[in-house]
Amino acid sequence: MAQTYLPVTITGYNSDLFAETAPNSLSTTSMSTDLTNHVMYTAGFAAGAGIAAGVVNNGTIVSGTRTYQIAPYNEMNAVYVDVGATQSITLFATGTYSKISLMGFSAEGNSSLNIKLNFTDGSTTNYGNHTLSDWFNGANAVYCCFSRCIRTAAAPYNIDGLPSNPRFYPIDISLSCNDQKKNLQTIIIQNMSGTTGFTNAFVLAVSGVSYSQSVFSFANNVTCPGGNNGSINLFVAGTAAPFTYSWNTFPVQTTANATNLSAGTYICKI
Repeated sequence: MAQTYLPVTITGYNSDLFAETAPNSLSTTSMSTDLTNHVMYTAGFAAGAGIAAGVVNNGTIVSGTRTYQIAPYNEMNAVYVDVGATQSITLFATGTYSKISLMGFSAEGNSSLNIKLNFTDGSTTNYGNHTLSDWFNGANAVYCCFSRCIRTAAAPYNIDGLPSNPRFYPIDISLSCNDQKKNLQTIIIQNMSGTTGFTNAFVLAVSGVSYSQSVFSFANNVTCPGGNNGSINLFVAGTAAPFTYSWNTFPVQTTANATNLSAGTYICKI
């Protein structure tokens, strides 16, 4: 079953990578994304500068069941993680999630990022290393083909990348059953792409599938002492679907409904 990822509001942005007001792509950004002095620009900038393409003006990126929201273009709107550095992303409001997805890209090659999740109960879980692809020609992009330009005070902008680049990619994390019940507070990202070099990683937005779970049961008692015609029906809903079932019956029953039960206590592992 397809699950819907919705934007998660975060703090911790430390760079502005999008030029939004023509003709100056220098003063409207805070840094270059790569060694060749490139930045991204919006469709509004493109219209004002008389150039093609540009990232969608409202910053809303939709890909299938996923929706990401880029921060306002006239503010810091990316989390920049340099080689060997660690950066924190804090959720504006804590919440429980079954899955989260980080949207971003790497420049000057792929990045290897170690990601840890911190929860309000003080616990931390390391969710391992993930590859964030270079913004040109990587696979499984969630958004692409918006061009880039030189970071400069005036034209020429020397746009390039069209028709198929640059690209944004997802890093998907499925939380453990135990972590899904906790309130997520902080995402810790460490760029493990060596101790020196120029492989820059950028996270632009976070999206998530909220955790929800409900279980209801209805029992039919046996009709007479010693009988075995009792049953239990479970009604289970939540974001972890589809579900598997294992009853403490002999033989083990593996559906939501246990039948042919005698009087007693029954446990189902879902």
